[in-house]
Amino acid sequence: MYFLGVESGEAMTQAIVVDLDSGCLLASASCAHQIFESLLDQNRRNQSAVWIQSLDQAVHDCLRSLGSAREDVVAMSVVSQAKDMVLLDQNQQVLTPFDSDEKKTAAGALKDLESQFGGANGLCAHTGNRIDLNSAATRLLATKRADPDYFNQIESVMFPREFLAYWLTGHRGAEVGEVSECGFLNIAQRTYSHELLQSIDDRLKDWLSALMDPEETHLPVLRKEIAESWGLSREIRVALGSGSAMTRSLSLGVDLPGTAILDFRSAGSIWGLADSPALDARGEANLWCATEGRWMSHFNQQKAVATLEMLRTHYGWSGLEMEQAAASASLGGEGLLFVPLGYGSRQGNEEGVFHGITTRNFKPRNVARATLEGIAIALSFGFHRMIELGLEYQQIRIAGRGSKSAFWRQLISDVTGVPACRFLNDEGPAMGAVFHAAVSYFREMGQYISYSELTKRLILLDDGSFCDPRAERYDYYLEKLSRQQYLVETLVGTGFLD
Repeated sequence: MYFLGVESGEAMTQAIVVDLDSGCLLASASCAHQIFESLLDQNRRNQSAVWIQSLDQAVHDCLRSLGSAREDVVAMSVVSQAKDMVLLDQNQQVLTPFDSDEKKTAAGALKDLESQFGGANGLCAHTGNRIDLNSAATRLLATKRADPDYFNQIESVMFPREFLAYWLTGHRGAEVGEVSECGFLNIAQRTYSHELLQSIDDRLKDWLSALMDPEETHLPVLRKEIAESWGLSREIRVALGSGSAMTRSLSLGVDLPGTAILDFRSAGSIWGLADSPALDARGEANLWCATEGRWMSHFNQQKAVATLEMLRTHYGWSGLEMEQAAASASLGGEGLLFVPLGYGSRQGNEEGVFHGITTRNFKPRNVARATLEGIAIALSFGFHRMIELGLEYQQIRIAGRGSKSAFWRQLISDVTGVPACRFLNDEGPAMGAVFHAAVSYFREMGQYISYSELTKRLILLDDGSFCDPRAERYDYYLEKLSRQQYLVETLVGTGFLD
């Protein structure tokens, strides 16, 4: 029994087919968005058209490589990042994206939203998440302020995964996991916040699709004309789908007891799953609605990967050379302390700080060591914060960049105080889409299979990759964490770091 998973990412779309019986990856194909972006009118770029064309091409290529075996595909799912919106007019035609300097109006829009709920902390307590300049709620209000005539053309608001599912099936429906990071939900209650929607515009509640029940047992089918163009003759069920990062974490085993996931793909993110909403009044750990009626806590170090790329490029290192340089330095980089880019900033500032530079310690190996330690310590802040909020961890699984590095795994184990390991197979968010399709399909068939069961069957851990924490290093890094936090709070409080 074959399942098709699709990830619509920021730069490319990937499609994979997995045989659930054998656990084998049977086919994979990807399509860069740039291929279709170059064909668009630069003055009227419509990103949603790129998503559709890339998905169509990636799936077509993936299924073609299967030959006649493609007929064994029974269900599919699409996952996507949820940073964008698709705005449609009264004829359900996609509106040309509004072109303005959003930052000039977004700051004022965010301030107004916060003031209506008693400030930033009040808004965070109401929604369950810290809303920022990039949230859909902020951007939509900013658009209304900047161009009321354009705003008044809107009749529908969709998000990327929802829009693609609508194209695939003709069926509209929003999903709580995808909408969680948009700023429209009361996360704890898993419903739209009507107070917040009304504070943006009275019509917004009618523009948004109804939230779908994650336990829905009736799945829409793939439109006949699309199925035929992909060479499929049978009905294909299309599962609801969700946000790509969340379904990826579920596929990697975040719902296994005591398991945290560190995903170092495009950012540094730590994920944990809870049966009840672990609301963070300080807004340091984000909270999303998970697809199985639970909640996902999430700490994001947005510029972690960009920081490493900056360092690597500056010294002309390969990834291995950067690791070797860091490993050759002494613990603590001879007194250097690093605050990663954008750390402690809620407004996306990209500044970072090296503290304690001397003529003795300012050497490439110490800079490399301090940078890696600084990022790991910052991530451990989120890890410890989620523990404070009630989550429990006995291990951390590392995916994405750096997972093959024994130095990095040991460092993560030392700063978190729990064993760390890596995966032998990691197909990215598209595998999360496969899991979601399988869980939804079997539910419709009257059977139940959990994400954790699929993880145990399909995802392989590298047994030789486990690193245990060293007690003396854990204590040392806790002290470094306190120093890093004190430095951040001091610099932010005095205006030297936004």
